[in-house]
Amino acid sequence: MNNADFFGSTVDESWMDSMAAFNNVAYDITDKQMTTWKKQSKTGGGKLSASASKRKDADRFIPIRDEHKFDQQQTYHTDTKRVDAAHNGNGNDNDDDDGSSHVHRSDSTAEYEQHKILSFKTKAPEPSDGYISNLRVLYTVGAQNGGVKSQHKGKHRHINQTAERILDAPDLMDDFYLNLLDWSCGNVIAIGLGSSVYLWNSENGEISLLHDYAGNNNSSNSNSNNDDVYVCSVAWNHNGQYVAVGDSKHAVTLFDQTGKTLRKLSGHCNRVSSLSWNHSVLSTGCADSTIRNHDVRKKKSLVSVFGCGGGGGASGGGAVADDAEQQHEQEICGLRWDHNVSGKYLASGSNDNKCCVWCLENTTRPVHQFTESLSAVKALAWCPWNRSLLANGGGSGDRKIRVYSVTDGTLCHYVDTESQVCSLIWNPFEKELLSSHGFSRNQLSIWKYPSLKKTHDLTGHTSRVLHTALSPNGEMVCSAAADETLRFWKVFENTSRKRNSRGMMGDSDEKRKPNAL
Repeated sequence: MNNADFFGSTVDESWMDSMAAFNNVAYDITDKQMTTWKKQSKTGGGKLSASASKRKDADRFIPIRDEHKFDQQQTYHTDTKRVDAAHNGNGNDNDDDDGSSHVHRSDSTAEYEQHKILSFKTKAPEPSDGYISNLRVLYTVGAQNGGVKSQHKGKHRHINQTAERILDAPDLMDDFYLNLLDWSCGNVIAIGLGSSVYLWNSENGEISLLHDYAGNNNSSNSNSNNDDVYVCSVAWNHNGQYVAVGDSKHAVTLFDQTGKTLRKLSGHCNRVSSLSWNHSVLSTGCADSTIRNHDVRKKKSLVSVFGCGGGGGASGGGAVADDAEQQHEQEICGLRWDHNVSGKYLASGSNDNKCCVWCLENTTRPVHQFTESLSAVKALAWCPWNRSLLANGGGSGDRKIRVYSVTDGTLCHYVDTESQVCSLIWNPFEKELLSSHGFSRNQLSIWKYPSLKKTHDLTGHTSRVLHTALSPNGEMVCSAAADETLRFWKVFENTSRKRNSRGMMGDSDEKRKPNAL
């Protein structure tokens, strides 16, 4: 036999013997031929499961560890492995003498186990000095004694974006320079519609015709064309007993609520487009650029005249300054006393872009004259909680709201509203200012004072909002627009009254009625 045959026979016999041995022995390849890395993985998985079942307070996800306790962490994990080995029966080095499988952990391990790596406290840690967080409210558990919640309470009140009530106002003239709306302390609204004056009682919803110039004057004066007469301004006196009406025929007429004519005041040479009361003194602004002050209690009512331009000479007696300087050169479209009972200053706005502040003691020249506006100044409003602050608004060429101090005549604040300012009303309960606007949104806007940041826009009118009036309780605002509608908005809130009568303010049915004012 050659060497090749001998080697082949030896290999065949050896292979046959090994195959026979393999077939005759029950061999568990799962337990005895498992690779080392897989067996270790399986054993480790068993330890983890047993450990998790015994120590429910453990957490495998530990994102943060105390950097000063590395020695305790090492001891803790070492003792943990010993405990797991004892529970799994893989080691008896630390068994007690009685043969139990309980393992005593070291004191350092027990102490560390009580130390929570992630601890949830009732209050967040204090920030470093000077740090300001925009998410401050998320770290506040509760407000105590004027805390964060109480400080911001009421600053972001809800204002209904839709009108509480809408009334039709046909024939309402689309004229920026007129003043056709006023709300009396008796809760009655007077509005001029064409040649007529109507009264609307917000307590019972009754509507009455106060006076119709075209219908009442045709028979008495047939020579004059009374169809051209229209109402230019309306204003209630301080107690709501009388209403003054200025017309396009240069006259001012006083009526009571029944429509009875009490008195007529003359002397102007053009339409009377603005009125304002100061107790018994009625100030009238005219397109002849003059302002006439009448004490309606006197037979000779004329007290003084501010500005003698355009034929505005005095008539009807009274103390008149003949040499008074002309301060306004065009129509007086805005007129407002700082108080309707005890007023000291009278603010006037004109189409000559000027705003003047007058005093009854000085008829020759105004106390202050503001000329920053680039357009007609009609919107005027005195601050109710600081009578030295006067806000005015410019027309479409200016579009700014300015707040002046009449103490020293300085401009305090201003803001560009980006639209024509038609009227202004101060919030009597908070530091806010409401304005009505024309093109392009025809909205009412609410501004925080003194920052003059806009907080709300109230939309709904489809044409410029020419007039606004405040309700007697100071919470509702009535707006009249060139779209021939009146809209009632609940924009202000008397917080003191709400606290005293919380139940009365919560009735949803009464909320929709103006008589709930």
